[in-house]
Amino acid sequence: MDDPGEDLEKIRKELSEELNEDSPTETDWTKRPKAKKKAEADVILKESPLLWAGYLFSLVASVYFIRVNNDSIYGFSVFFLLPAALGFGLAVLLRSSKPLPAFLALLVTTGILIFFEGLICVAMAAALFLPFAILGLVLGRVFGKLDERYQPKRDKGKGPPAALSIMPLALFLIASGVESFWPPAPALLVIESSIVLPVPPAEAWQAIIAIERVQGPKPLLLQLGLPVPVSCSFEGGGVGARRVCYFDKGLIEERVVHWEPPARLEVSIERDTLPGRSWMEFIDATYELEQTEAGTRVRRWTTISSRLRPRIYWQIFERLGVEAEHDYLLNALRIQLSDQISLDHAQASLN
Repeated sequence: MDDPGEDLEKIRKELSEELNEDSPTETDWTKRPKAKKKAEADVILKESPLLWAGYLFSLVASVYFIRVNNDSIYGFSVFFLLPAALGFGLAVLLRSSKPLPAFLALLVTTGILIFFEGLICVAMAAALFLPFAILGLVLGRVFGKLDERYQPKRDKGKGPPAALSIMPLALFLIASGVESFWPPAPALLVIESSIVLPVPPAEAWQAIIAIERVQGPKPLLLQLGLPVPVSCSFEGGGVGARRVCYFDKGLIEERVVHWEPPARLEVSIERDTLPGRSWMEFIDATYELEQTEAGTRVRRWTTISSRLRPRIYWQIFERLGVEAEHDYLLNALRIQLSDQISLDHAQASLN
C-alpha cells in the first residue's frame, strides 16, 4: 500500500509544475533562454503570413488613400500618425533575432512609399517621418512585451493578434478621413529672385516674354528630378495675352493681367500639368525690370499656395524648389544674352 505522504508530495509537485508553467514570470519573453526565444520568434514569422499580408495591405491602402485625397490631408495624419503606425506595426511583426526580415520589411515599406510618392518627396519627408517611426517602433516593442507578459496562456508560436499590427494603420485611415473633412486653408508663399541681364530693358523684355530655348547649368534640385524649364511661347499682346512655359515634365499656362513694357509684367496661372505637385498650386508670377549701369535688373516673384503641414518645415523645401527653377531660367537668359552680345561683337569686328 502506497504511503499517503508520498502521494500528497507527488500531487504537490505536479501542481507546482503546472503553476510554474502558467506563471507570467517564467513565460516572459525577456527571461526565456536565448535559443528558445529565437526558435519561437522564427515560428511566429513563419506561421504569421496573414499578419504580413494584412500589414502590407493596410500600408498600400493608406498610401492609396493619400493619393486619392491628396488635396486636403497632407498634414498631421500623414507626417506624424502614419510613420508612427508603420513603426508600431513593424515592431509587433518583427520579433525575430535575425536582421534580414527586418531589413526586407523596411525595404518593402520604403519601396512602396517611393513608388507612390517619388524619391524626392520621401527624402524631404524623412526628417519628419524618422522620429515618429522610431517612436512607433518603441511603442510596438512595449506593446509586444506587455502582450507576452499578460497573455501567458496563448499557444506558443501563435504570435500577437493581427489587430495589434493592423490597428494603428486603421486609426490612420480614420484620422486622415476626419482631417480631409476639415482641411486647413491653403497657405500662400511668395518667392523672389533677381538677376542683372547685360542688355537694356527693352531687349530684356523681349527675351523674357518668349524664350525659344532654356539651356544652362542645372541646380541640384533640378538634377534630382524637379521639372526643368525648356521654353516659353507667347501669343497675342497686352492684357489677356497667353504665355505657355514648357517643362521636361508638363507645362504651365499663364494669362497676362498687367502689361507695362518694358518695366512690369504680371501673369496669372490658369493651369499647370507638372507632376507630383497636387499639394501645391501656382497662383501668379511677376517680372519687374529696372535700368542699371550694368544693364537691366530683373526681379521675379512667384506666388504659390500649399496644403502641406507643418508650414514651418515644408515652406523651406517649397522655397528652395521654386528658387531653383527661377535661378535656372534667369541664368539661362543671362547666358543667352551674353552669348548674343559676344556674337554681335565678333561679327562687328569682322566687318
